[in-house]
Amino acid sequence: MLRILKLIQYKNYQKWFSKQFVKQSKSMREYEYFLKHYDKKSIKVSFVTVAIYDVLDNDGFRKLINSLYRLKKHKNTFDVETRFFNRKSSKTNYIANNQTGHMMGSIGSVKFKKNKWISEVSISYTYCNLSQVIIQYSFHFKKIMNSSILTHQFVVDEVVKAKKNLYFHSYANKNIIKKPDYRQINDCDEIFFIDILQAYICKYFYTKYGKKYQLPTEFCNKVGKYNKKVKKKINKAFLYGCYENNNKSEHLLIDEIRQERFIVYHLVKGKYFPSPLMLKYFSEYSMELYYQTFCKIELQELEIHMRKYLNSYKRFVSSKDIKWLINKLRYIREQKGLIQNRIESMKYYNDECLNEWILMLKGKKQSDKFLIMFPERIDEFEKMYLNNLEYLKSISATQNNTVVIVVALATLFATIVGIVLTIIFNNSGVKK
Repeated sequence: MLRILKLIQYKNYQKWFSKQFVKQSKSMREYEYFLKHYDKKSIKVSFVTVAIYDVLDNDGFRKLINSLYRLKKHKNTFDVETRFFNRKSSKTNYIANNQTGHMMGSIGSVKFKKNKWISEVSISYTYCNLSQVIIQYSFHFKKIMNSSILTHQFVVDEVVKAKKNLYFHSYANKNIIKKPDYRQINDCDEIFFIDILQAYICKYFYTKYGKKYQLPTEFCNKVGKYNKKVKKKINKAFLYGCYENNNKSEHLLIDEIRQERFIVYHLVKGKYFPSPLMLKYFSEYSMELYYQTFCKIELQELEIHMRKYLNSYKRFVSSKDIKWLINKLRYIREQKGLIQNRIESMKYYNDECLNEWILMLKGKKQSDKFLIMFPERIDEFEKMYLNNLEYLKSISATQNNTVVIVVALATLFATIVGIVLTIIFNNSGVKK
């Protein structure tokens, strides 16, 4: 009960903060001058697409399809296209047998007819393992987002509407309102921008992790100028992992330290805006890339399933927690061989895809490849799951022994009581 009251209190705090943030932003006219000055010092980028990634099992996939068909009924607001039939039965197998992996496909798209900012959300998928799929939500904007001012205007317009599904995290801080600082407000803009898009997923589609965690995100940026000065600035980006493509006109900035969520900034030189690329790598490297992009979420999930036992809050082991660990190990082990075969075949055919991204530190090439550190991260999680499973099995074995002893004692007690009652009844019969 106390936990529910605290959650309600925090939700009210979020609503208050979002309203005050908008009110404060509108009253700070000089903030726009700060943003213009901020953009002059930053790399000139623009985008029309942002992709957010989620993971669903078969039941979640079915609920996602159902959500698209619900939106179809609102023809004045949405124009919906779907690639799957609407099957409401929980026994419908949307995730079919895919032993070879690497399959990618479209689920559908939703066009927003009355939205000021977003024109369309296209939804694609690829297999993560035999039981789960990676979902890519690609948000397409009506305007070319090419300045911090536009980002701020989007946040001011949308943040109050999204407050029910929005997760402010540490930035729901009243001190930002009482003593406004331009840099703090700009940080809020950057975080709220993605949170608002995630709120669209929570409201109109289906997500399991998206209601509790910040999902991995990819910005598809076109770079205005790509001269030596810009490259130098990209390679020395603070608190980012920087990867350079073999063509040297394409970079990936990975932000997994500064933010709670995993963010990829895909920077491309040229006239055209790039498309999201992460789904391609999810298709090829499945669980290895999954544990690198969803790392923080998986660690939190493991904490939820294990902390109650590690801190002795719960003495008896739940079969659900054991089953969760067993499934996690199964997902890893079924994919390990497939990933290894994929890497070996790429080496055999001299495919440059494996080596197209090079890690850069201070402008110098390193040996690491783009996120593909197989089997480093997948081995790390396999060991964690295995150790925790063994721990739960040990506790379970102990509690089973305890149950056996209790049952034996209860049986013995019942036997003794039965013998005593029999003697009493026999003696009473003799007296008569």
